[in-house]
Amino acid sequence: MARNCFPKPKKDKGARSGDKARLSKMEDEHRKELGVLKEELVKKLFQLVGGKTSQGVYNMYSEELIPKGTKFTQKNLLSIDYSNVNYHNWTSDDDKNDLASYLN
Repeated sequence: MARNCFPKPKKDKGARSGDKARLSKMEDEHRKELGVLKEELVKKLFQLVGGKTSQGVYNMYSEELIPKGTKFTQKNLLSIDYSNVNYHNWTSDDDKNDLASYLN
């Protein structure tokens, strides 16, 4: 019969609540940093395609995010979840499409 050489750690409620507080703080900081990064991405994308007409922006599941014929605005660029967006053929300008995909 094998003996357990490592004793089971004791549960410390104080340490647990401290861990939860630190985790919550880290999650809040992460959310804020993601928000700042998204705003910077949208700013750069708007400089690139702002005022241009969309050829249709889709996500990786072929769901339409910005309809074809719609002008790009900061508001509709902010509404996109960039974690699964398809950067191909946003505009009729191939150079702008290449630059948009490069920004991601």
